[in-house]
Amino acid sequence: VLAELLPLAHTGFVSDHDAETLFGITSKKRDPDEKQADVAGQLVERFGLQAVAMSRRDQHSATRNGWGGMYHVAGFGETVFSRRYEIDFI
Repeated sequence: VLAELLPLAHTGFVSDHDAETLFGITSKKRDPDEKQADVAGQLVERFGLQAVAMSRRDQHSATRNGWGGMYHVAGFGETVFSRRYEIDFI
């Protein structure tokens, strides 16, 4: 159902994991930022989106995680990343 609805959207909010699970979109890039940008570009091409937003969680341990976000604008082919936040869960 999502594959049918996504072409009707302006912006897709999806993780790189969701892109693989739901749409079979993957990236061979090893750098996490490059991987997200590549997946976002593929989503834009496949579904005609104007932009893609993703969150990113880097799990360092069971209680410590890094969080951030990414926004890819199709018309400019530009990808921007938010500041990274390190969070300790209690």
